[in-house]
Amino acid sequence: MVTVACPFHICAAVPTAYSGPPRPKSHTQDGDGDYWAHRSRREKIEADRAALALAKDRGELINKEGALRSFETATRLLRDAVLGVPDRLPFPREQQIQVRDALAAALTDVAKALTDVGG
Repeated sequence: MVTVACPFHICAAVPTAYSGPPRPKSHTQDGDGDYWAHRSRREKIEADRAALALAKDRGELINKEGALRSFETATRLLRDAVLGVPDRLPFPREQQIQVRDALAAALTDVAKALTDVGG
């Protein structure tokens, strides 16, 4: 306990409890809460980063650019294969074949193109 002189000079000294140096309001639980809000936000961000690093170390994440490149290549191959089907089709009038045979050949070529690209 520290004795402090009474500001009204009524008594010689008034005992008070010493609470240490004054702290800014934002650093106290009773303050406006900025400190605690920022601290909890920072801790959440650090936890998220740690979780991402762990997932990366475990091999659970993929490279976004590589995945996009692979998807682009696969769709380009599929487009080229499907658009190339009409070049391989026989024309029914020129070769004297039935339309249903031409359609079956077209479906077979499309299925083959999809299988070739899909693996």
